[in-house]
This record gives sequence, C-alpha cells and structure tokens, in this order.
Amino acid sequence: MKMVVEAQKVLDFLAGNMAVVTKFKLAEKLYITIFDYSYLLAGVYMTQNINHNLYIIKQFVSQNMEILYYEQKEANLFAKLKSVYNDVDDLILMKCAILQTNSLPIYTDKPIYEKIKKIKIIKEENDF
Repeated sequence: MKMVVEAQKVLDFLAGNMAVVTKFKLAEKLYITIFDYSYLLAGVYMTQNINHNLYIIKQFVSQNMEILYYEQKEANLFAKLKSVYNDVDDLILMKCAILQTNSLPIYTDKPIYEKIKKIKIIKEENDF
C-alpha cells in the first residue's frame, strides 16, 4: 500500500516505535507533504545539534519518501474544501487537497481527518 505519512509518524519511526516501523516496512511507497516536511525541518532548528539532525531528516526523507507539493490543482481543491469545511484548519485542508489529488491515504492519529469525506485514514490498528 502507498501512504502519506505525517511528520509525527516520521519522528515516531526515527524514535523506534515498533508499530510505526512495521507500517513503514510494509508500505509499498511512502510520501510526505511539503507541509509535514517543513514541520520536520522546523523542529530540527529547535534542537541542540542542528546540523546533525538536519542531515538525518533530509537523508531519511530523500531515501525513503517522495515529497508531495502544493500546486495550482491542490489550491483549487482547497478552495472547494474550505467552502464545505470552514471550521477545519486551513493547513489540514491543504494537506487533504494533496491527498485527494494524489488519491492517497494518510497515516495519522489525528481524528480531524475523519471529518473530511473522501480521505482514507491509516491508523496503528489498520492492516494493509
């Protein structure tokens, strides 16, 4: 199965969370949104060893994931999603636009995604 992975799941993998490690190993292909990649990079700048941690994150992502970008087609879909889900955070809706345009599920523990129709969610207990 192909899946988009949230930043927290990448951190869980790097911390050795076995449930996450297993999901990653069973996945056919892993993706990360540009937003979650940015979040990982921002987190590095809050650590003591910035250069080392920046290297780890960039290497891990480049070797194991494809970054999904936010472009015009996603912006158009975001506008439609925003009109339906006005109470949902814009960043979540922008990520949902990326998920929908690429027809991919997201690996997350955040329940807010359950609110958005057409978003498939992969959780710890889900099997592939």
